[in-house]
Amino acid sequence: MRFETHTEPGGKPRNEDYLLARAHPSIPALSLFFLADGQGGQSNGALAAQTACDTAYRLMAAESRDRLFRASTLTSLLEETDREVEQTGGFTTLLALVLDLSAFQITGASVGDSRIYANPGSGEIDELTGNQRKNPPVGSGSAIFESFERCFSSGSRILMVSDGVWKYAGLPVIQSGFALPEFASVSGHLKSAVLRGCSALPDDFSIISISIP
Repeated sequence: MRFETHTEPGGKPRNEDYLLARAHPSIPALSLFFLADGQGGQSNGALAAQTACDTAYRLMAAESRDRLFRASTLTSLLEETDREVEQTGGFTTLLALVLDLSAFQITGASVGDSRIYANPGSGEIDELTGNQRKNPPVGSGSAIFESFERCFSSGSRILMVSDGVWKYAGLPVIQSGFALPEFASVSGHLKSAVLRGCSALPDDFSIISISIP
């Protein structure tokens, strides 16, 4: 497996997005990925985003594979994350993804308007976060996480993006990114598309791209 992360500010000096991609500390086949977009116009958005990713990783890294692939456990851990983020006084979106290379399965859950797209090897692009709720946000103490689970195959690709990517790049460009010979270059491909219509990035721009060999 190969993954790439990219995040940079847009529209303001400080980046309020946060990314985290790490292996599970005791299960080599599991990798954990998180993307959070702190709510702009509110105080402590950047802190909320970092706290969400760091807390979710800490809680999920302490769990077994079987429990992480149980939707009730996953959402319970993320609800605990929501309560911890509430202490920051900020709000954020949150994408959480667990990838199991040994069983060719992914699971996860989300709140907000960041998105996860996947090409499971069939050629079709699947939005894993299609059922997520935008509000209440993480940090409210009442966020409702919608979970998902999929199988994948060799050659699959997964793309986690903040709204500063998908809103301004557009779905056709995202779809064309999945067809790139080198998926690691997808962040540059999407950034170029966003900058065609403006002189600077209009919003914080964050991507995690994952390639399965």
